[in-house]
Amino acid sequence: LLVLTANNIEKLDPAIYRGDRVDRVAYIPLVPLESCRPIAERMLHGYPLAISQVFQEFQKQGCTEIAPAKFYERCVTEGLKLAWRLQHGE
Repeated sequence: LLVLTANNIEKLDPAIYRGDRVDRVAYIPLVPLESCRPIAERMLHGYPLAISQVFQEFQKQGCTEIAPAKFYERCVTEGLKLAWRLQHGE
């Protein structure tokens, strides 16, 4: 089993995903930013400031919709920053 991901399939070399190499293509649409709140709350449980920072960053950029993977990545980054601050007393 091999899974390929891309943000923009048109930018990939067609040789990568031609019919005999890829069995299925699944489109995962952008989701409303606010619908990602349960993900942030689960990942950053007990740290409302970190949750706020995740959303503020995207809101500054004017995002109303987002790729789920990008949101997840931002939560992980914020969680790592939080862990660093807690471990080092900052």
